[in-house]
Amino acid sequence: MRYGEISYEAKDVLKRKDNWQPSERLKSDLRKNHGSTYDAKVQFVSQGNGEVTAHVVDVTPSCWYTNRLRIAVAVVVVVVVTVVVALVLYEKTRE
Repeated sequence: MRYGEISYEAKDVLKRKDNWQPSERLKSDLRKNHGSTYDAKVQFVSQGNGEVTAHVVDVTPSCWYTNRLRIAVAVVVVVVVTVVVALVLYEKTRE
C-alpha cells in the first residue's frame, strides 16, 4: 500500500484469493488513516461474520522520515532555479 492506496501489482501481493477486493468503506478508511504513509504492508483478515479488518504496518524506509525536510528543500530549490532560468531566457528572447 502506498499513500493509502492498495497496490494489486504482482510484485506487491503476497497472497490473494480469487481477485478479492476490500469494500469501498474499508478502502476509504485506509486512504483516510494512511494517506500520508509512503509505503505500508496491509493484511486483510476475515472475522468469519462477514466483517473484514485491515492490519497495517508502515514499512517506509527510515531515511525518508529523517531526510524528508532535506528532500522537500531540494525540490523547492530545483523548482525556483528552473523558474528563474526560464524567466531570464524569456526576457532575453524579448530583447
